[in-house]
Amino acid sequence: MNWVTLGLLDPPQSQRDSSDDEDEVIKELVKAQNELKVVHEYNQQQKRMLQFIH
Repeated sequence: MNWVTLGLLDPPQSQRDSSDDEDEVIKELVKAQNELKVVHEYNQQQKRMLQFIH
C-alpha cells in the first residue's frame, strides 16, 4: 500500500521509514515518467502515420 497516494499522515515508524518513502516516491515518479514517454512516442507514431496517409 502506498501511503503517499492515499494522502495519509506518516505511518508508524515500525512500518516504514522516511527514506523508504522517498525511495518509493522516486520509483513511482520514474515509472510514471517512463509511461509518459511510451505514450508520447506512440502518439508521435500515430501522427506520422496519419500524415503519411493524407
